[in-house]
Amino acid sequence: MSYSNLYEDRDPYTVIDEDVNVERIIEELTKHSFLDNEEHVHLQTRYEPNYDLEYTNTLLKKYKMYSTRMMCLTPTRCYSYHVDSSPRVHIPLITNEMCFFILEKQMFNLPVGKSYWIDTRKGHTALNGSNPRRQPDFKRWHLVGMTDEIL
Repeated sequence: MSYSNLYEDRDPYTVIDEDVNVERIIEELTKHSFLDNEEHVHLQTRYEPNYDLEYTNTLLKKYKMYSTRMMCLTPTRCYSYHVDSSPRVHIPLITNEMCFFILEKQMFNLPVGKSYWIDTRKGHTALNGSNPRRQPDFKRWHLVGMTDEIL
């Protein structure tokens, strides 16, 4: 079976863990002031961790993630509709009911506390639809890492 056919019979996204300790991840990230800005932060150089984040790095290894980064979306922002070369694992850290992941033109809300395997080789985008007048400082944060594994 070719690499491009590995995921054909699979749902476009799958919950891979129902019990992610997001509070602990945020505690580790806050020690490095990572959540204080709107910049993406690269947590790994390919497979090697860039920072001493005990729990977070354990999850990256557990889910076989690489080139993982923290991604931020501010209110009324979105990414371009695109495809990736490999699936991704998403771990939502901070989100709300107005933040969405769109995969093949279907919209999903990815709640905090779970991790998701997503076939991002299919067309997708993400958006933070929060109202900037009501929540001007609300930032949607996800940990996003590549994976070659079928989790």
